[in-house]
Parts: sequence; C-alpha cells; structure tokens
Amino acid sequence: MVSYDEIVKVTDDFRNAIKQLDSVQSQLEMIITDSDKAFGDVRHFIEFKDCAFTRHEKSVLCKALKEASETRRKAKVTKEVLTPIFEYINNHKSFISDIGRLANDLKKAKEKAEKPHAYKVRVLQDLFGDDIFDGDVKLKEE
Repeated sequence: MVSYDEIVKVTDDFRNAIKQLDSVQSQLEMIITDSDKAFGDVRHFIEFKDCAFTRHEKSVLCKALKEASETRRKAKVTKEVLTPIFEYINNHKSFISDIGRLANDLKKAKEKAEKPHAYKVRVLQDLFGDDIFDGDVKLKEE
C-alpha cells in the first residue's frame, strides 16, 4: 500500500512540474526569438562588411549560424512536444491553483491522520478505569 508521505510527495512533485511548465513556454519562445535575432545579426554583418572574409572569420560566422540554428531547433522541438500540455494549461487556467489546493489539502489530511487520537469520556468514566487522564482517553497508536 502506498504511504501518505508518498502520496503527498507525488502530488507536490506534480504541482511543481506543472508550475514549471507554465513558465517553460515563455522561455522557449524567448530562446526561439533570440536565436532568430542572432541569425539576423550574422546575416546583417555579412551584408554590411565591405571587405572579403578571412578563413577564420568565415569559420566564426559559420559556427555562429550553426549554434543559433541548433539552439532554435532544440527549442522548437521541445515546444512541439510540450504543446499539448501548454494548450491544456492555457485552456484551463484554474488547473494550476486546483492542483496547489489539492496538494495542500492532502498535506493537511495527512497531518490530521497522523496525530495521536484521543477520546473525551462523557458519561462512563468507570468503563475506562486508569486509562483516563483529566477525562481524556488516549487511544493506542497503531
């Protein structure tokens, strides 16, 4: 059987992952935009340079284009893979707060379930004998 701690941990981890994914979408968009700008910078540098390029300069420019293209591609692929989650989050704005509320409710329920239980004797004090302390009977822990 799954323990209370495991259930609370899974719920917390899920909430944190969803919160993280909410910000990942804008980060990916920024990476794609910045890569496009870097690509444009290299193109404009090539366009406006008056003289011929050395081998080293050509190598540096090719490397810059390659890095910008690879970074952009990686961000686009990641965005494509995560699009179903992004769409769900965007279409269900209360989902993140609902998951947070659920995680907090589970923590409270776990704490309540793990507290020692006591019973306040109302009428039959003699029934419990020496187990009574100021009218309270502490139940044995399982």
